[in-house]
Amino acid sequence: VTVLGVDSGSLLRKTWKVSCGVCQAGQQRIESITESGVGTWRCQTCPDDAYVVNPLSVDSTCIRCPFGASCSAGVLRPKVSNSTWTPNFNDNLMYLTSCPPGYSRVGSPHDLQECQQCTLLQYILAPNEDACQTCPAFLKCRGDDKVEPVVAGSAWVRDGPRLL
Repeated sequence: VTVLGVDSGSLLRKTWKVSCGVCQAGQQRIESITESGVGTWRCQTCPDDAYVVNPLSVDSTCIRCPFGASCSAGVLRPKVSNSTWTPNFNDNLMYLTSCPPGYSRVGSPHDLQECQQCTLLQYILAPNEDACQTCPAFLKCRGDDKVEPVVAGSAWVRDGPRLL
């Protein structure tokens, strides 16, 4: 930045080098205004139990890690492999959007989101929509969407999240 000014009738020229960095993954941007009215900002690393969605935005602050994820150095990682967490840049939160077979997606409130594993005495037909269901008599269940009739030739029909 070059600034031109006048001092005692002579023209002065002063040049400063100004560089602006960006916050890295896991850091939130903190802005402040000095007493002289100058705006400044700095990057602050999130604590280990928190994450940040967009380190470039002043609106994106460190958020407490949801139950179904682990956070380290401000970055969210799924606890369950093959689960998907998706950032929402409007509210700066990460949302659990899908769980693998054999898990029920618990999505609300934000800090309680998790993929909840079904037991071997349960089944689940649609992991991202249904809850784990108790295995009825005359079915063998494995904790996922695979069930086997105990009575040969019997037919089971889906009724919402359940088999009848």
